[in-house]
Amino acid sequence: MTWTDNKITGNTLTATEYNDAVNAIRHYLVQDANWSTFDSDQSPAFLFNRSSGEIASIDQYNFTIGKRDYSTANDVTILVASASGYDSILKLREGSDNYGFTIMYDGSSTNNLHILSHSNDASGKKRLEIERDASNIYFYDTAEYNAFKFNYAENLSMIEGGTTTGDDFAIKANSSDSYPYLKLNGSSTIQLLSHSDIIFYEQAVQMFKFSLSDDTSIIEGGSDTGKDFEIKANTTDSYPRLILQGNAGPYWNLPIGGSMAWYARNAADTANLLKFRIKSSDDTTTSIYGGGVTGDDLVILANDTDSYPKIRLNGNSGIDCTVSANGNYIINAGATQMFQMYVSGDQSILRGTSTRPNMRMAMDGTYMGFDTTDNYPIVFWSNSGTFMSIAKIADTTTEIYTPANFNLKLTAGSGGYVILSSIKSTTGDPASPVEGMIYINTFDNKIRMYADGGWRTLQITTGGAQW
Repeated sequence: MTWTDNKITGNTLTATEYNDAVNAIRHYLVQDANWSTFDSDQSPAFLFNRSSGEIASIDQYNFTIGKRDYSTANDVTILVASASGYDSILKLREGSDNYGFTIMYDGSSTNNLHILSHSNDASGKKRLEIERDASNIYFYDTAEYNAFKFNYAENLSMIEGGTTTGDDFAIKANSSDSYPYLKLNGSSTIQLLSHSDIIFYEQAVQMFKFSLSDDTSIIEGGSDTGKDFEIKANTTDSYPRLILQGNAGPYWNLPIGGSMAWYARNAADTANLLKFRIKSSDDTTTSIYGGGVTGDDLVILANDTDSYPKIRLNGNSGIDCTVSANGNYIINAGATQMFQMYVSGDQSILRGTSTRPNMRMAMDGTYMGFDTTDNYPIVFWSNSGTFMSIAKIADTTTEIYTPANFNLKLTAGSGGYVILSSIKSTTGDPASPVEGMIYINTFDNKIRMYADGGWRTLQITTGGAQW
C-alpha cells in the first residue's frame, strides 16, 4: 500500500492478514516502522503515519487523530456521515449502553442536534437540542421537561423557561448566597414582559408589585398590613422634588368611600400623623380634611412667599361654601378679623368684631353699614357720605335719622299712598311723649302730635269734619 494525494491506496486486507493484525499492520500500513511507543499488551494496534509524524493511531483504549507533536498547528476533522434521511450518532459509554452520553444528528426526523444522557437507561433522555434550520436552543432536565429555550429573532435575544403552564423561571447569581446580587444592563431600554403581575422581593418580603387592570397601570408596595410606600427622587436631599406627569396632567383615581392621605412623621415618637386627606364621600362630594386629631387646623396658602396671597374658588354655577363647625366662621383681612358668620337659634348672623363693630357691604359704589349691637345704627352711605341711619335708641324706640340739612321724603308711586300706621284705639294720649310724636286716635277720632311740649290736634282748614 502507498500514500498518494493525502490518502492510502492499494489492496484491501485479506482475511488472513486481518486476523494477524500485527503482521498485517507492519506489512501494509507502516511506511517508517517504529513500534517503540507500543507495548505488546496494547495489541492489536494501528498506526497511520507519514514521514512527518502520525496521522491517526488506534489501540484497544484510544483513538487519536493528529500529530503527536502538539506544537505543530494543523486542523483535525472527524467526519461521521450517514446517508440522507438517517442519523449520525456518536456514543460515549461507561461499562454498558445504560450509562454515558450520546451525541446524535437526527437526520431521520427533526434534523436537529441532540445530546442524550444515559443513567441506567439505554434509550437515554434528551438534555440538549440545537435546531439546524432555526435559532432555538433547548435545555431539558432528566425527565425531558423543557427547562430553557434560547432564541434570537429580529435583533431580540430571548431566554424562555419551561413549556408547561405554571412553570416558573428563576435566575440566581450563584448557588451559595441566599439572595445573591443580579444586575441587568442594556444600552438603551430594559423591558420586562409578563403575562400577569411583576413582583419584586427583598429576600422573602414583597417590595413592589406592578400590575395592569383594564387600562390602569398599578404600582403597589408590600403585601403585609401596615407596610408603607415611599418614593424618593434621590437618596441625598432630605426633601427632594417629585414630579408627576400625564398627557393632560396627573390623574389620581380615588374610589368612592376611599381616601388619599398625607402623613408627617413625628420624630419624637415615630408616629405617623395625618396632616392632609382627600376623601370621596359619594358620587358628587369630595372632602378635604386636615389632621386626624381633635383640634387640628387646616391652612391653605396660595404660595409660601406672600404674607396673604390670593386664593380663588371657582364653580360652574357658583360656589356653595358649607361651614360645618361648632364655632364661628371667621374671615380675616391679613391678620385683622373682618367679620364672623354663625348661627344663633334659627337666625343666621353676619357681624363684625367687638373692636370693629361697624360693617360695610359694597355694591356698585353704594355702601350699607350695619351692626347687631344695641344702640349701634344701620347706616346707609353713598360715595358722598352718610345719608340715613336706622338705630335703636331705647328699648321701645327705633330712629330713622338723616344728617343735618337732609330732608326725609316718603314718596308713593302713582295711584299709591303714604300710610301712617301709628294707631291708638283707646281714648287719651300716649304716656311719655317725645317731641315730634304723631299718631291717629281712632276712639277720639283725632290726629294728634306732640309739639312744643304739649299735645296738639291736627285740623283741616276747609271747614270739613275734624278728627
